[in-house]
Amino acid sequence: MIAASSLTLTAELYTQARMHLFPGDGFEAAGILLCARTPGPRVRLVARAFVAVPYDQCERGPDLLRWPGAVIEEAIDQAERDGLSLILLHSHPGGFFAFSEQDDKSDQATMPGLRQAIDAPHGSAIMVPDGAMLARLYTTDCQPQMLNCVTVPGERLRWWWHDRAFAHRPIAFTSATRDELKRMVACVVGVSGTGSIVAEQLARLGFGKVQLIDFDKVESRNLNRILNSTLEDVQHERAKVDVFERAITSYRGPGVAQPLKASIFTREAVLLASQADVVFSCMDSLEGRQIVDMLCAAFLLPLFDVGVSIPTRPGVAGPRIVDVCARWTMYAQVVQHCVIAASIPISRCGQNICGAPRRTTLRARSRTDTSRGWQRKRRRSFL
Repeated sequence: MIAASSLTLTAELYTQARMHLFPGDGFEAAGILLCARTPGPRVRLVARAFVAVPYDQCERGPDLLRWPGAVIEEAIDQAERDGLSLILLHSHPGGFFAFSEQDDKSDQATMPGLRQAIDAPHGSAIMVPDGAMLARLYTTDCQPQMLNCVTVPGERLRWWWHDRAFAHRPIAFTSATRDELKRMVACVVGVSGTGSIVAEQLARLGFGKVQLIDFDKVESRNLNRILNSTLEDVQHERAKVDVFERAITSYRGPGVAQPLKASIFTREAVLLASQADVVFSCMDSLEGRQIVDMLCAAFLLPLFDVGVSIPTRPGVAGPRIVDVCARWTMYAQVVQHCVIAASIPISRCGQNICGAPRRTTLRARSRTDTSRGWQRKRRRSFL
């Protein structure tokens, strides 16, 4: 079943919170996460800031924590302008991965006041010494609802499920891997040469839903590289996403593929991609890749950027291939408004466009040309 709700922290905020919550004295500690919310239907909280509650203002013990309301008032002041949700976070040094009876009583006393101050869903969360987190939101009638998972996209992609399933990462290609992927949504932007291969693998690996975004239709020149496309698709001018929905349905059943015939520049496409757990950008255009890059930075989504270029030049006997360039990038985390990509060595820093977080890119490369032409392409940031 697809996870219906989640809380996402940047690696920087997660590290900041963990260091504060576990100072080494074995006592409980607290802080507040200020979180934005993505459009529905999935409930996704995206942490923007962490407010640490000073130790000297608390009464602390191994199973005891009392902290002043003044800190909550300060957090409300910070969150009020943007209508952010407050998640009251504290530690369980003993490793108890659940909300205690005292946690429940404390929340019942605090949540109505938060809702009155900011008309938005608020909640609480705990963290245990191994770093695992558990979170919940409260309804308007102050009933707790567990969030399905807490995620941290960093150098490692972390998911902590509320039922404690998959506490240890399953081995790849096993039934346990399929069971975990079944809870997630993958989005593929661009379902052509590389995108069709990526979408095929994601569907067969077991993702619970595979979103397909592409505005184009199948043409005869696509038949040599788009999986599952046929001559009949060309004749009927079928959309690439519809062709792939048909293929995925044939071996995964209905409801797994979610096609959208639209450009990534449309609001509809952006809103659909915001509901994913991981995004695969398989486009050639720089503009489209920038949109996906900014989208994933805004919603804290792991992004895999994939592409191939085969430039040609006129020759004596006709056009000739001068290079074969492949691009694979994994964007992982936002650190002080700079998204760091987890992969091989750093190549260069991207430009800050429209106020979006900048991405520092680590890239895996494949090439056949080591000439100055290759270096020019690299400087122009295609690779």
